[in-house]
Order: sequence, then C-alpha cells, then structure tokens
Amino acid sequence: MINEQSILGETIFALVFITGCGSADVGLTPTQQVYEVIMNERMQDPLREVIILSETEGQLLADANIEGLAYHIELAGGVPDNLVELLIASANESKALDWQPVMVNAKFVKKDDISSHLNWGSMEFWESFFGKFPDQNEFYGLSDVAFNDDYSEAALLVSYFCPVMCGGGQFLVYLEKSDMQWNIVGSSAFFIT
Repeated sequence: MINEQSILGETIFALVFITGCGSADVGLTPTQQVYEVIMNERMQDPLREVIILSETEGQLLADANIEGLAYHIELAGGVPDNLVELLIASANESKALDWQPVMVNAKFVKKDDISSHLNWGSMEFWESFFGKFPDQNEFYGLSDVAFNDDYSEAALLVSYFCPVMCGGGQFLVYLEKSDMQWNIVGSSAFFIT
C-alpha cells in the first residue's frame, strides 16, 4: 500500500533531479554548465568550504594577446583563436558570475570582502585574508566563458590564489560538449607563482 508520505517523498526527489541538481544540462545556462564542470572537477572539496570570487576574474587575459598565449593555447589542446579572442575581450570588465549555487560547499565573495589590500601577492593581503577566513588557505576565480557559435566548444581561465610560493596560478581550460555533456579536453598552466 502506497501512503501519501511516500508519494510526496518520491515527487520531491523527482523534482529536485529534474530541475538540475546533479544534472549536467537541465535548468542551467551553457555558462552555468561549464562552471559546474569546473567547480566539480577542479574545486570541489568535500571536507570544507571553498571560497570563489563572485565576479568574473580575467585581468591576466586583459593584459595578454593571442600571440602571447600561443604556447598555452597549444598545451591546452589547441583552443580555437576565436575563443581566445572572446576571452580576452571579456576580460576588460568584471561582471557577476553566472552561477546557480548547486555546489553546496561554495562561498561566493566579492574582491572587497577578501582584503582591502590591492597587492594580492603581499603578506598584508594574506594576513587580512586569513583574518576574515581563518580556516582557508586559498580562493578561486573564474573568467567569463567563451563559446563557439553552436555552443559545442568553450574556454575559460581558472585562477587559484594562495600565499607566495604555494603553486597558485591561472589555467587556460578548453572544453567540448559531447552527448549533452561538457568535458575538459585540454588545460594549461598560464601563470604559476
């Protein structure tokens, strides 16, 4: 005999699954789908909260050009020039991250919430950061996502910030969509401290 609680529980489970929690495509924009792959494959830490900038971060790309990126483009699996051009163009301004917080342990913060010091490599910056986030050793930033015309390829810059000499840096990531699923097909360290 099926009771009302069982039906209600199964209905809630079906709604949660259908609306996109854990699903690669349902209910998420293409940008959110790419961010979900990056966050789940590169940032996920089941043991503690992960700090992520709530606005796009691409200053390194804004200061670069395609010729300067050629080596990293090759290492990242031959990111098409048009995607790199779109990434560089999008890096000129920061905007709110297009993300639905499916990743439970993510904490999205603004740059100003991290530290009042402008030099992110200074000890003063990190002392301020640790004062605000005593249980953290690092934080992440994501650039805007560049797509080709049919949304089957994407590229973005993933930034990993940590104190001096820790191995933080930026990574150019190239993804392709196959069978309705985004997959990372190439990644190259762009800058490491």
